[in-house]
Amino acid sequence: MTEMFTTLGVTIDRRLHEFADSSHQAFDRLKSKSLQGMVDDTRDWVQHNTGKAVVGAMATGFLIGCLFRRSTRR
Repeated sequence: MTEMFTTLGVTIDRRLHEFADSSHQAFDRLKSKSLQGMVDDTRDWVQHNTGKAVVGAMATGFLIGCLFRRSTRR
């Protein structure tokens, strides 16, 4: 049982370090881009991932709608 938790801990630790490294790399890329560069990248991503963009926009609109509906009920 202890061995299972040790293995799980090592796996979680490795994944967290990988996530931290990729987050730092993404942040560094964002810092080096201009606003127009970010807009261009976003536009390219939406053109290549139309379905994901539509689902994301729908989910965002739904959540904003829920927040506004709650705030007007009070």
